[in-house]
Amino acid sequence: MVVYKRKRRALLVKLVLVWIGCGRVATSQAPANVQESEGCAQIGSRCIPIPQQAPDEADAARWEGECERGDPLGCRALGRWYSDPDHRGDSAGFYRRAAELLARRCESGRADDCQQLAHVYQEAPKEVADGNQSVYRALGKAASFHREACARGGVYDCYLLGMMYEDGTGVRKDIHKAVDLLRRACDGGSVEACSHAGHRYYQGHKLPRDHAKAISYLKKACEAGDVSDCFATGEAYRFGDSAVRDPAKAVDWYRRTCEAKEVGGCYRLGVMIALGEGVPQDAIRAQELLQGACDGGVEGPVRGEACRTLTALKEGMKK
Repeated sequence: MVVYKRKRRALLVKLVLVWIGCGRVATSQAPANVQESEGCAQIGSRCIPIPQQAPDEADAARWEGECERGDPLGCRALGRWYSDPDHRGDSAGFYRRAAELLARRCESGRADDCQQLAHVYQEAPKEVADGNQSVYRALGKAASFHREACARGGVYDCYLLGMMYEDGTGVRKDIHKAVDLLRRACDGGSVEACSHAGHRYYQGHKLPRDHAKAISYLKKACEAGDVSDCFATGEAYRFGDSAVRDPAKAVDWYRRTCEAKEVGGCYRLGVMIALGEGVPQDAIRAQELLQGACDGGVEGPVRGEACRTLTALKEGMKK
C-alpha cells in the first residue's frame, strides 16, 4: 500500500510538472485595426488576400489591371511590388494613385477605406504623404465614420471604434469609452468584441484586470460559436484569481471544448481527469483523451505536451 502511494505520488508529480509548464490561459495579441492572418489582411469588415507564396510578374500584371480599373488595393499592391529594388517601376506613383482612390472613398464616409488610406501613407515613400499628419487625418476620419455608424446601430463599428479608443488610434486614448463600446458591441452580437474584452480583462492589458468580467465576456464569445473562447473560459476557471477559480467548472468547459474537436481542450481535460482535479480520477479515460490529443493534434506545443503527458501516464500505470 505504501509502495502504491509512492508510485502514484511520483506519477502525479510528473503530471503536475507538465501541467504547470503549460498552465497559462490562452491569450490573444491586441487586435489592431488592421489584422493580418493566414490568407488575408482584415481591414475593418473587408478581407484583402495575402499571397501564400512570393508574388511574381503574373501577380504584378493582374494588380496593374485592377489599378487601371480603379481598385486602390491593386494600386497599393503595385506600390509594394515596385518598392523592391529588384523590380523597376514607379512605386511612389502607384502608392499615390492608391491614396487618391482611397481618399475619395474615405471622404464619402467609408471608414474602412480611411483606415486603409492611413496604412498606405505609413508604407509609401515620403514624397507621397506629408509625414504623419496624413496618417492622423485619415485615422481621425475613420474614427468619425465608425462613431456615426455605431450610433446608428453598427455593432462592428462600435467594436472597431472601441479598439481605437483603447489604443489611442485616431482618437484620444480613453479606456472608459473603450470599455463602453466593447460592451455595447458584445451585447449587440459581436463575437470579436466579446473575445477581445474577455482576453483583455483576463490579462489586465489595457483594460483593468478583472477575471469575473473576463469569464462573462469569454462565455458570450463561446456561446456565439468561438470554440477557442470556450477553451479560454476553462483556462480562466482553472488558473484565474481565487475568487473565480473552480476546477469543476474548468472541467465542464474543457469537456465542451473537447467535444467541439479542439485538441487543447481534450489535453486539458485528460490531465484533470488523470489528476482527479475537479472530477473523479480515471486513468483509463485520461489515457483515451490524451491519446486522442497526441494523435489528432497539429504539430506544436499542445500536441507535444499531450504526447509527453500520455507517456508519463502509461509509465505510471505499468508500475
